[in-house]
Amino acid sequence: MLMTGKGVTRDPQRASIYYEKAANFGIPEAQFVMGELLRVGVDVPQNIEGSRNWYKLALKNGYHAAQERLEQMEAGVGIQARTGPTVTAVVYENLQDIPREQLMAEGLEYFIGDKRPQNLKKAAEFIEMAAQKGLADAQYMIGRMCMGGQGLNKNKERALFWLKKAAEQDHPDSAFEVAKFYDNGNCGRQRYISC
Repeated sequence: MLMTGKGVTRDPQRASIYYEKAANFGIPEAQFVMGELLRVGVDVPQNIEGSRNWYKLALKNGYHAAQERLEQMEAGVGIQARTGPTVTAVVYENLQDIPREQLMAEGLEYFIGDKRPQNLKKAAEFIEMAAQKGLADAQYMIGRMCMGGQGLNKNKERALFWLKKAAEQDHPDSAFEVAKFYDNGNCGRQRYISC
């Protein structure tokens, strides 16, 4: 929430403090994020060795995306620092090489519009790429965007497809949205709550 500004004022420096706390508590995803932040020098000074250590710890704790990042670092791919304030502009030769977490971050930047002009269509493109790579948060978000017609045409069938994908990965908000779909027939009139 602090990194994206969802529900609170966006504060990447504060977010990085809490990512580090969570990483030190042993949360593998936070360890991976710390690796990302240190690798690129986003909101913290760039530290390639520190980045590598966080990736190794994340991998040891079961966060398998760290393996790919370690391999990329060994090959010297994607470790150039960006001049701007976000992790998403690391240099990659191919858009498909960008990790799903970075695609999501890029999409959120376009969605929120505080670091660059808001562009919901571009946000949807990046978020859907992250969703296609299996990121549950991206699947949830693209599902919600499909429901509301944000950046793409309203399409409840497509929304349900993405929400179910995320729910299959135990994403709680997605499971709730899918339940609402089935409870009321595509968010028509609901028996218990409103959409």
